[in-house]
Amino acid sequence: MYNNYMRLKPTMATNLYENIILVVVTSRIIPIALIIIFILVSINPSHTGSGGNRILTEPDKNVKSQISTNYAYSREPAPMGIADYGIGYNNVPYEYNTTSFMGIVNITYIHTYNSSINSTLPFGRYGMSVQLNTVMRFSSGEKTYVYWAQNVAVINTSDNEIAFIDNVWNMSSQDSVMKNSTISGNGSIYGNAYIASASEALPGNYKNLKTPFFIKFITNVTEVNGRPELIFMYNDGYGWVTYDSPEFKFVSGLTAKPVFTVNGYKLTPSDNYYDAELVLGGPGNGTKTVDEKSNIEMYLKYWNGHNYQMITNAFNYGSDTQEGICNVTDTYKFNNGFIYASVINSSSNNELKQIYNLKDVALVNISSNLKSGYISINGTMHQFFNCDANLTLAPGYYNITVYSSNRQVIKSEFYQLRSGEYLHIFAGAFYKIILNESGLPVGTKWYVNYTYSTSNISNSIIIMLKNGYYSLNISSANKDYRPENYTINIKVSGNNQTVNITFIPVLFNINIIEHGLGPGQKWTIIINGTKYETTEKSISLDEMNGTYEYKIPETNGFYSSNPTGIIRIIGNNVTINIYYHKGMVDELQEYLYLFVAGIIVAASIFIIFKKRKRR
Repeated sequence: MYNNYMRLKPTMATNLYENIILVVVTSRIIPIALIIIFILVSINPSHTGSGGNRILTEPDKNVKSQISTNYAYSREPAPMGIADYGIGYNNVPYEYNTTSFMGIVNITYIHTYNSSINSTLPFGRYGMSVQLNTVMRFSSGEKTYVYWAQNVAVINTSDNEIAFIDNVWNMSSQDSVMKNSTISGNGSIYGNAYIASASEALPGNYKNLKTPFFIKFITNVTEVNGRPELIFMYNDGYGWVTYDSPEFKFVSGLTAKPVFTVNGYKLTPSDNYYDAELVLGGPGNGTKTVDEKSNIEMYLKYWNGHNYQMITNAFNYGSDTQEGICNVTDTYKFNNGFIYASVINSSSNNELKQIYNLKDVALVNISSNLKSGYISINGTMHQFFNCDANLTLAPGYYNITVYSSNRQVIKSEFYQLRSGEYLHIFAGAFYKIILNESGLPVGTKWYVNYTYSTSNISNSIIIMLKNGYYSLNISSANKDYRPENYTINIKVSGNNQTVNITFIPVLFNINIIEHGLGPGQKWTIIINGTKYETTEKSISLDEMNGTYEYKIPETNGFYSSNPTGIIRIIGNNVTINIYYHKGMVDELQEYLYLFVAGIIVAASIFIIFKKRKRR
């Protein structure tokens, strides 16, 4: 049982940290006790990134890198694996930025041993480390800061127990230091490094893994509340675990966003490399170990803004850390087209060198208009985002299939890739159709039905369609409204489109018929406060389903027998009959007039009769 634990050491051009020794004593009540504090330091930086999208400068063939990758190591023991120094074919430099690196280590078997390693160090003589080392850069005010981030697994190769730690070092100048005011996370400041160990309770930590097993690392850099933040993650078969997210708390405002940098043109201010490396080494404190038996695949990928892509130029050793390993042969191979560093136990052919570059591989760019999707390379699926994907593949024959996010085949073809080739594949078979609705009350759900069905309560629906002819059926959840056109026919021919859809109210006829008035006589009806007048025998209105109150005022002494009432429309037309009659006073006046007229007529007849009788 181990109770004393150590750190890893970095390699620096000036051996600045050579004499820094840190032993952390902890206790852990489990059969094999250890909490690992693992400190590493680097010489050379690698990948720089900005904003999450890879920016690769066009190599100038007339410019040769002034950086020697053999400055720290020229032979084993060295940190062996796969690394990107920003140096390509024929020593031509380049640089790029990214916000994320991924390292994948597939271990068929591993056994290391060094009898000179102090048994009190993590996992003692059988201990080794796997390190994902990256260099972060950002600016605050007028000053640029550079920090080295390490995402590390330490393994006891006698029983494959594993533990995870991270370190952060300041590379901003030759004499830069790390203070408590610099950074805050799950760890603490020891000497010139921030150190954190993953909690014992986390999934996959302090586990004895059975061969074959894998270890995956992701190190991200992001901005939170205007400050840079590193995110350390691992996955060894128990799922992805974020075990530390240290924040640079001294930063009050960023003038350049935090990124990881790979740069083959220059060194960091502390004379380290701007590189990215996934390497094997001793268990810590600058120790070296010996590979007695191994079969390991190591993949180093960066986030290019769309997908994780294998590095395009690779060396088989790193230079950031003092931990190293010997007795290995490190060459490049490929699995289903994807390139990796193959590490096996061997006492020969163990030269430190560039194992592949752009002249040895093929680059594939796939462009589409898919927000997200998948690419299958000979049956192996890979996800991408934001329309494009970029892949680094070995030469060979491939069935490349592009899928939408719901696994619908967009494009599928066979390709032969040659060394140094750049292949662009257009998979834009789907185009964006934006359907804009107007006329519905706010918040009303409406539908578009075609091969698939979709709906929304906002005034826009976006669908993706291949080239071809389509009939879109439009409807609404509110049946008081209907589309002007229930079916919209569109032709998709290589372009995005915007289609306007108008909903209108569903109306029913109210036919109001007047009875009792003479020809040409004006009459009026008021419905829900709106007045309608006519001299015709009827009024015709179109209204939606609903309840309507009406009033019929007097017109020229004629009154309706139903002067008020309610009209109800429930999915059908309605007819209303209005009956007019004279008012009571008018009728009395008419009767009186007739009575008087009758008396006058009768009197006239009587007088005439009398006169005739006298004759």
